[in-house]
Amino acid sequence: MPKHPTSPPYKSSLVVSKSKETEKHMTTIPKPIVWGILGWLVYLLTDFYIWYIVMGSRTYDGPINSTLFFLWFCLSPGFAQFSYVALMLEKENEGTSGCGLLCSMLDGHL
Repeated sequence: MPKHPTSPPYKSSLVVSKSKETEKHMTTIPKPIVWGILGWLVYLLTDFYIWYIVMGSRTYDGPINSTLFFLWFCLSPGFAQFSYVALMLEKENEGTSGCGLLCSMLDGHL
């Protein structure tokens, strides 16, 4: 499949069409975003459903609704960890190591 000159530099796994009439104008969702959403759902299933609802091993007595709290609470580690791993593997396939990517991101902050 030839690359479109304006295609993004990242690989994608999910393609969403804007309309049926303009099938040639496609928007792609990057793999790290897709993996981040899946990771968030895995954390939500584990933390909220299994540990909080089913087993009762988690407790929450905060000022906001427990469902809203767990939606927010699971978003950060679930999204960040899964999407970063996908990004590292994607960069490794392009010849850049994931550790090198992390070091270059932190270079100006250390």
